[in-house]
Amino acid sequence: MADAEYMSVGDLARRVGVTVRTVQYYDQQGLLAPSAKGPNNQRLYSEEDAALLYGILTLKYLGQSLTAIKDHRASMGDGENLKSLVVSQIQAVEDDLQTLLTRISTLRALYDDLDGAADAQVVDWEHLAALIKERQGEDSLFWQLTCIRDEGDGPAGAGTDGRGGSSAGESARRSESVTQWHGLIADAIRQMSADEPPTSPQNRSLAERYLRLSGEQGSARFEENLILMESKCPHAGRKDGSFDKLSRSVFGFLETLAQANGDFARSAEEPPAV
Repeated sequence: MADAEYMSVGDLARRVGVTVRTVQYYDQQGLLAPSAKGPNNQRLYSEEDAALLYGILTLKYLGQSLTAIKDHRASMGDGENLKSLVVSQIQAVEDDLQTLLTRISTLRALYDDLDGAADAQVVDWEHLAALIKERQGEDSLFWQLTCIRDEGDGPAGAGTDGRGGSSAGESARRSESVTQWHGLIADAIRQMSADEPPTSPQNRSLAERYLRLSGEQGSARFEENLILMESKCPHAGRKDGSFDKLSRSVFGFLETLAQANGDFARSAEEPPAV
């Protein structure tokens, strides 16, 4: 190939979006050797080297060590192997999300209990410990939140960075929506065991939040916004079978609250008539 078809280490780094030091480090580790050398021993890289660097970065994102990438470099282009790595990361993130949602629910329950205590100067540690233990029974929760629907996001290409990806503003909007759904789900799970009437102040607040979030996404169906990982990616070895049951329980509870408080919740969202 002609020299014009090669990239210097700086050109490659700018092309892929990493530092020169990163390229040099992967070279030193035996992962990214230059395809050619120019005058004064200049290291030159080809388009194939750029593709390899993109692959290394992707595999690192998927939790692979540099040693593992080096050992399995020959199979890097195997789509089935890559899918397996993605599945393993999905399962790991599910576990993290399960822990976070359980912790959110537990912390809010602790706060409400302390806030409603008759004597704020006296702490019933045994009661709080029992409350924490009770909340750990909710650790069968595995969700995949799809809180921003593609429909209704505007014309094709709107709000993107020009390559079909989300703009910074859109990413922030998605993140905020996911956070709001997380909070709603955790509060709903906690409130389901409170044995309060559907029109209690706490349940009215849940209904208002549920209707608002559903309305913002152009859908009144919780099940369309909350997809269980079990249905998208079955878990090998999991026997609890709680995914569908818990999803339906939360959905049914929120729908009951929405029906009981629909007029009140919607009126709270509407501006006064002029």
